[in-house]
Amino acid sequence: MTATDAAGNVGNDTAVVTIDTSLPVVSLDDLTTNDTTPALTGAIDDPTATVVVNVDGIDYPATNNGDGTWTLADNTLPALIDGPHTVAVTATDPAGNTATDTATLTIDTVPADLIGAITIPEDLNGDGILNADELGTDGSFNAQVALGPDALDGTVVNVNGVNYTVTAADLANGYITAAIPVTGESPVAIHAEAVDAQGNVDVADADVTVTVDTVPADLIGAITIPEDLNGDGILNADELGTDGSFNAQVALGPDALDGTVVNVNGVNYTVTAADLANGYITAAIPVTGEGPVAIHAEAVGCTR
Repeated sequence: MTATDAAGNVGNDTAVVTIDTSLPVVSLDDLTTNDTTPALTGAIDDPTATVVVNVDGIDYPATNNGDGTWTLADNTLPALIDGPHTVAVTATDPAGNTATDTATLTIDTVPADLIGAITIPEDLNGDGILNADELGTDGSFNAQVALGPDALDGTVVNVNGVNYTVTAADLANGYITAAIPVTGESPVAIHAEAVDAQGNVDVADADVTVTVDTVPADLIGAITIPEDLNGDGILNADELGTDGSFNAQVALGPDALDGTVVNVNGVNYTVTAADLANGYITAAIPVTGEGPVAIHAEAVGCTR
């Protein structure tokens, strides 16, 4: 460059002009998350470029990490509502060249429908209590957790802290089966949950509590024969009488109620208020000939 003033003096200077029209390359992938204020990250090929992220029309300065990546820190964004959000990331190099990439950020905080109700198949009468017959002798019972329409082969269902991986057979059955250990006579709470691809937790329709009660209620006690006047266990003609039967009295325990059914030698006797007042039920035992007559009495939960 040459400049000449009015007096004819001439001045010279030189400069180098660099032409830079190369655009930076910046990128961002689509993201689905249950985090309403997520961190965002992507790639940038110019460690000197400034990066700005625009979410739903609002700009947020991001950090160029200088290693080929950029980051918008966690919790920089305000809490976003569920659904898709448009994200644009713009990189500007020192020469003023800009490049933009766009992506969709989807917020999903609603759990997939992975599991439903919990049922206890051993609870045959559905009373929420497992007696000795229902419980069995293996020290555990089964809980069935229904699978929802979003469950897949490989979905993990956690029941009381134990993971069960859903199989194709489980999907065909419509449930997974969990073994619940029994450690004593007490209520056992059953909780089930599963986590979807976005980290949302789907819980069972309701927790279920099962009471383990394998100790029979004290419904009946001793059997006595009032006609056996001398208590020798032998009924003679005078003691037996002529009606072809004798009575057996079955003592009622403290847990017997009006309506408790006592079975004596295959015949049911329903306890009444009068029986409770007396403290026993009376059963007529038929006599068919000379010889021993065995008398057996039982009530649900108790045998004598």
